[in-house]
Amino acid sequence: MLIKKEIPLQPEDIRALKRSILPLLFFPVFLAVFFYMMGTFIFSNLGESSMELAIPWVFGGVALIFACVIGYTLWVRIIDLRDGVKEQLEGIVTNKRTQARVSRTGGQGTNIERTRERERYFLEIEGVEFKVSYRYYSKAEAGQRVILERSPRSGHIFNLKSV
Repeated sequence: MLIKKEIPLQPEDIRALKRSILPLLFFPVFLAVFFYMMGTFIFSNLGESSMELAIPWVFGGVALIFACVIGYTLWVRIIDLRDGVKEQLEGIVTNKRTQARVSRTGGQGTNIERTRERERYFLEIEGVEFKVSYRYYSKAEAGQRVILERSPRSGHIFNLKSV
């Protein structure tokens, strides 16, 4: 049975959450510059056809989707910081698995093809699956009792200890 407790965030946990917020603050700036540059290039060459008048609305829609996703992710982490608690889950590792994601680049007629493989790591503790980094994946073995510390809303993993 998975034992769940709420305990206060430690200073190192607060630092880890704040570090995870920084990229979320810089990415919108990068996107704003990108959309501005693309917009000025495309909008300067627009005519009066109805299709060309729709382009600013498409740009606005895509920017709005990006803003919503980034805003939600940022909001969830800020709520975790404000609440000041983390979940401590204790249980037995029932399964470990990896998921390989392969992406290939290069087109027909080119001699250059790149393959990039990325692995995701998952631990199942008492039937509940958690996505973890390789650091925590390599620590745990099936059948081992562990304590997993994570933020309740964003799911940020702080630590995994064997008991």
